Amino acid sequence: MRRIARVAFLADSFHEVNGAARTCRELTGFAKRQAYPFFSIRFARNESFASDGPVWTLELKRSPLSLRVDPDLWFDLAFCRFRRKLERRLNQFSPDIIHVMAPGELGVLGAIAAWRMRIPLVAAWHTNIHEYAVRRFPFGSWRIRSFVQEFVLRQILHLYRRGAVLLAPTRELTEMLQLRTGRPAFLMKRGVDCAAFSPEHRRRSDEKVVIGYVGRLMPEKGVRFFARLDLHLKRAGVRDYRIFIAGWGSEECWLRDHLPDAEFRGILDPEALGRAYADMDIFVFPSRTDTFGNVVQEALASGVPAVVTDSGGPRTIVEHGVTGAVASSDEEMCAQITNLILSPEERKKLGVAGRLSMLTRSWDDVFHGVYRHMPRVSNLRPALLSKLQERNFFRTLADVNLRVGQPGVNRTTARESIRICLQYGLPTSLEELSIVPSRPRSVPDQRQFIRGVISQPAREFNLPRAGPGGDLQRVFARPLSVPVFFLA
Repeated sequence: MRRIARVAFLADSFHEVNGAARTCRELTGFAKRQAYPFFSIRFARNESFASDGPVWTLELKRSPLSLRVDPDLWFDLAFCRFRRKLERRLNQFSPDIIHVMAPGELGVLGAIAAWRMRIPLVAAWHTNIHEYAVRRFPFGSWRIRSFVQEFVLRQILHLYRRGAVLLAPTRELTEMLQLRTGRPAFLMKRGVDCAAFSPEHRRRSDEKVVIGYVGRLMPEKGVRFFARLDLHLKRAGVRDYRIFIAGWGSEECWLRDHLPDAEFRGILDPEALGRAYADMDIFVFPSRTDTFGNVVQEALASGVPAVVTDSGGPRTIVEHGVTGAVASSDEEMCAQITNLILSPEERKKLGVAGRLSMLTRSWDDVFHGVYRHMPRVSNLRPALLSKLQERNFFRTLADVNLRVGQPGVNRTTARESIRICLQYGLPTSLEELSIVPSRPRSVPDQRQFIRGVISQPAREFNLPRAGPGGDLQRVFARPLSVPVFFLA
C-alpha cells in the first residue's frame, strides 16, 4: 500500500474571497475527504487549534501592527512572534513535506521552518504579485515601472529558490520559475465544482443580454474596461443589454460613477454566485495579470462563453472560437462582445462547448495528481538532511568568524563564504574560510574530512565552545542569525 505523505500546509490567504484562497480551501477539503494526514495553518479572526483525526488545523490571529495590502488582505509586521509556536506544532505533527502558497508571513515562516527542521519545501505560485505592484505604482515611465516589476519579482524568487519542488497553475509560469530559480517546477492546475456551477441554476426569463463579471474590483483587474465597453455598445446602437458586476474593491466607486445602469451585487454567497453565473449570457474578464482565473472556469462550467485577454492565465482556459474569445486589445474585446450579443446561436454553441470542457476538471483530479508526486518529494529528506548538514556546518563557521572576528577571516570574506557555500556547496568553502590549510581534492574525501572535523573539539579550530564538551555537532545544528533565503 502506498504511504501517504504527511503535509503541513501554510496558507497566507484562506478565508478571503479570491482564487488563491479558494484553492487553499479546496485542498484542505480534499485532504479531509480522503482522510490524509494534513496540517492546515492559516490566519483567522481568532486563534484556535483543532485535530479531526489525521487532519489538524491551526488558526493564528494577526496583530494590530498589520498593514492592509488589499481590501481583505493584510500583512502582519510582527509575524516573527509565531515562529516558536509554529515550529512546536510542526514538531508534534512531524510532517514529511512543508507546503507554502505565497511569499507572505506564513510562507516566510514555513521556509524557515523547513530549513531548520531539514524538511523538503514545496512552494506553490498562486499570484503574480510583481505585476500587481506595477499596476498599482502611481507614477513613472515604462522604464521605471519595468524596474519596479523586476525588483519585486527578484525579491519574491528568494523564497522560491528555497523550494525542493515548485508548483504553478500554467506552463508559462512553470517555465519561468524553473529558469529563474533552477528548481524543478510542475503544473498544478485548478479545478471547478461543476455541480455548484451549472446551467441548471439559470432562473432568468427576460430577453436582455447580461454581460457579467465576478472578481475583485482592483486596478490590476482592468475593470475600468467596462466603461469603455458600455460606450462602445451605445455608439454601435446596441441597447438590449445589461452589465452585471459581483465583487468589491477600490474601483467600485469609479465604476458606479461611470456605469449608472450597471447592477452591482457585491460579494455573493456560494448559492447566489452559482445562480448569478448561470443567469449571464457572456462572461467578460479584462484582467491581464491573473495567474490563472478560477472565475473563468466557473463561468464556462455554468455554460457561459467567456471573453478574456491574451495575457495571463485566463487565455490558457478559453479556446478561441470554441469556448469563447481571446482578444489582444480593448478594441478587439469590444468587437468580440458585440458579435456575441448579436449572435445568440453562437453564444449557445460556445456555452455548451465550455461546459463540456470543464467536466473533466474536478478539484479531486487536480489534487490526486499533486499527491502522486508527494512521495518523490518526501523521499528527498534523507539526502537533503545530509547536504544541509554539510552546508550548514561551513555557513556556521563563517557566521561564527563574522561575529567574533577571528584572525585571517574578515567580515567581507565571511559574507562571501556564506554566498559561496549557498551557490556551490563544499568545494570552495574550505579554502575561502581559511579555517584549514588545504582542502581535500575529491568529494568523498571532503565528506570524510567533514565527519572528522565535526567529531573534534572546537578549541582545535579556535572556535567558541558550543556547550558541554565543545562538540561542533551543536555548532552546525544551530540556525544562522539571518534566514537563509535572504542570503541568496
